[in-house]
Amino acid sequence: MTTRVILDRLEKLVRELAGSARASGALDASTPLRDGGLWLDSVALLELVVAVEREFRVDFEPSDLSDASLRTLGSLADVIERRLAGR
Repeated sequence: MTTRVILDRLEKLVRELAGSARASGALDASTPLRDGGLWLDSVALLELVVAVEREFRVDFEPSDLSDASLRTLGSLADVIERRLAGR
């Protein structure tokens, strides 16, 4: 699966989770998931992680979910790509 496909599917999940008020504009790999971007709080981030595991059929390790990996759409897509490659 290409990075672009992962980002497209991840963007769709984020838009559904964040809602139209927070995700009304263009999203790309550099879009912050938290402050200054989508403003997802810890509960919304957890919901996103669960949705990503279900959508991509991956299981994250706690070490996969650092502050850095949950910083932007692109950083989360990188983690997803690594998990998919490790199957």
